[in-house]
Amino acid sequence: QLIKNGAKLVETSDDIIEELGSMLAVKQNELALEQSPAKEVKVSTQNSTQEQILAALTYEAKSLDELAADTRIEIDQLMVEILHLELAGTVAQTDGRIERLFK
Repeated sequence: QLIKNGAKLVETSDDIIEELGSMLAVKQNELALEQSPAKEVKVSTQNSTQEQILAALTYEAKSLDELAADTRIEIDQLMVEILHLELAGTVAQTDGRIERLFK
């Protein structure tokens, strides 16, 4: 029954490697990626509005309202710029607060 279901006789570790070769290669590639140094994402602030937001975000997270008051940027524009900064990996939003990510 086992042979009908695809079982293979295993006598040595080479038999296992031969059978699991492709799965082991995938796992080896995953491990290599995990161990390779992470590529540093360089963020260039493309406009003065983003620079102003980053300057207002010190070491403490701020709400959108606090950030709008500190920067004097309209909420709708602020939300767009924050989204761009989030996508660039420069800021993050957690629990309704925006924080700068320092690397």
